[in-house]
Amino acid sequence: MRPKGLKNGTTGGGFLFYYGLPWRGELRLDDSTRLGPSARATSTLVNSQQVIVVDALVRGAGQSDAGSVFELKLRHLSVFLSVVFGHEIRQLGFRKVWVLTPTPDGPWGCELRQEGYVEPRGPERTPSRGDSPAIPTKDVVRPDFEPHGICAGNSEYTVPADIADLWAKYSNLPTDRRDQFLCAGRAWKTALRLGQEDPTSSVAFMVVACEALKPTRKEYRNRNIFHIIEALLGRKKAEELKRMKVPLGKDRIPIMGVRDRHLHHSALLGPELVPILMMSSFQDPSFLDLHREVSRTTKAAIIAWLLAAGGIDL
Repeated sequence: MRPKGLKNGTTGGGFLFYYGLPWRGELRLDDSTRLGPSARATSTLVNSQQVIVVDALVRGAGQSDAGSVFELKLRHLSVFLSVVFGHEIRQLGFRKVWVLTPTPDGPWGCELRQEGYVEPRGPERTPSRGDSPAIPTKDVVRPDFEPHGICAGNSEYTVPADIADLWAKYSNLPTDRRDQFLCAGRAWKTALRLGQEDPTSSVAFMVVACEALKPTRKEYRNRNIFHIIEALLGRKKAEELKRMKVPLGKDRIPIMGVRDRHLHHSALLGPELVPILMMSSFQDPSFLDLHREVSRTTKAAIIAWLLAAGGIDL
């Protein structure tokens, strides 16, 4: 569709995905970007894959170019939302996956099917403001170190009340700092994706995400995560991270040691190779404590960097 009054404007619709409570409301990030509910947003299962419908007005030299611009905007949104929400928001690729299928005899079968999502009916026009109820919001004090999970009684997704302001900050960044944010955000997304299966890699990529926030000039090359955290979140938080260590044989390794030993020597310091024993009192919790704290701190640091428009003094 080509809205009246915009000679080189075109609207596009696409989808982003996450696991959690369903997205049932409308969120306007700005006048040209809307995140809305899907027609199938009915499931309340916590581990269900949920859909966000993205409608956006983009500019391009023809329909093909506008489509490429829209796909790029989806990638930017997936990074931005992953940072703000604290869990991975992703696009689905064009691939085939194994799917369980019922059989007439009762036992389940499985077959390869195309991964993806389509709405049961396509929209006849660009959604107008108020077509769907507004998505619930929650007040957040920045920097935010509080754990955010699913509370009893919640039946739909809620978003931080300042999300539109954060999006405006992101949209107004100079190109070089926006690219820097995306580099840090992509490392953060990788850390989120690896969190359960490969927690050592997850911690390493969180450190990488923080270090991607430092100024790119030569004199800052040797600054590490602790310098970044002190500049963005204060000395107290940086000192807390410095004191955290995890066991490696007879030694105890700090956060930078986890990063270096894993990325340079493929060492595993988490529970990757340890049998999972429910309610066990024999497992050392220090790595999971470190993972949890680095996760909260990394998310808060990236958002603090965004609020400062990348202007930090190390």
